[in-house]
Amino acid sequence: MVEGGSGAIENPQVLTKYQTAAACVHTAMNAVLAQILPGVLISDLCALGDSVIEDAAQKVYRKGAIVRGVAFPTCVSPNGYLGHKSPLPGKDDYALQVGDMVKVDMGAHIDGYASQLATTVCVVPPGETVTGPQADVMSAAYVASEVVLRMLKPGTTDQDIVGAISKVAQDFGVTPVQGVYHYSQEQWSLVSQRVMFNSAAESRGPAMTLEANEVVTVDIIMSTGCGVGKQTEDTPTLYQRNPTIRSHPTLKSADMALRQIDQSPFPFHMRTMEGHSAAGMRLLEKKEYIDHFAPTVDAVEGAQVAQVKFTVAITPKKHMRLCEVPTPSLVRSVKSISPWVQQMVKMNPSVHKR
Repeated sequence: MVEGGSGAIENPQVLTKYQTAAACVHTAMNAVLAQILPGVLISDLCALGDSVIEDAAQKVYRKGAIVRGVAFPTCVSPNGYLGHKSPLPGKDDYALQVGDMVKVDMGAHIDGYASQLATTVCVVPPGETVTGPQADVMSAAYVASEVVLRMLKPGTTDQDIVGAISKVAQDFGVTPVQGVYHYSQEQWSLVSQRVMFNSAAESRGPAMTLEANEVVTVDIIMSTGCGVGKQTEDTPTLYQRNPTIRSHPTLKSADMALRQIDQSPFPFHMRTMEGHSAAGMRLLEKKEYIDHFAPTVDAVEGAQVAQVKFTVAITPKKHMRLCEVPTPSLVRSVKSISPWVQQMVKMNPSVHKR
């Protein structure tokens, strides 16, 4: 069992902060999904998501000096992108078109306790049903997330999780994406050494067994392609502080930028660094003070990629899905799911079954 303490979810104040962060994410997600329309620029959608999170977060916990806001900048990744597309206005931007399939990914935190959410939608005329490969891959990601949700209890292993994801992928004829992980979270950190894999094709580290009183973010990404990413020519816009380098650069512009970055250990978007010199930011990246998140696509041209992501608090007797994933509507896959998968999705999603 994860040891208790002031930062453990047995503490009602901690759990409330996770839940409040989730509420901020839901507000922002609804705002972004409402603007998923033909002609809308991805850069505008990403800026909207972050702005709504910040506004919502500043309306809560107003007493004291509790830091709150974006935990993971909004990404809007279309079609074959695996993730991390959050462009600035310009050459890497993209105007949505009818027929695009879009993954929206974001996170918020209150006092370092973060909740994350991602979902996938299609840009279609009102009332039109999504079918074919897009429906297959969207359904696979959603059904896999529902199966995994029901498995999140003390004693479940990473092998159990990756096996379940593989079964759902086989039912829908798609591929789990490599390089995607489900992490146990801690205060001020979206990731930890406790990790589960999305794809059975990846090498294994030490086995992970879920424990009571931990918070886990599940990230399911499925592809109609090979499930292996390749980098694009997009300029990275998402960065995170490298905690292993604690010295400060001698270049004044770089030092000033780093002092702002050091105010939060969470990933940040380049738009928040406006006013700092490009030379200073280049030096920080060159000297590895910061690391970037590279926008990637499936290596198979024309592949369609879907994502479902949510944060869950696991207690000894039940779990709480902090971020509720929107149920896909007007998505019709003709694929049949196996009896085991059918049985899993019929289970009560919150009470642990022995």
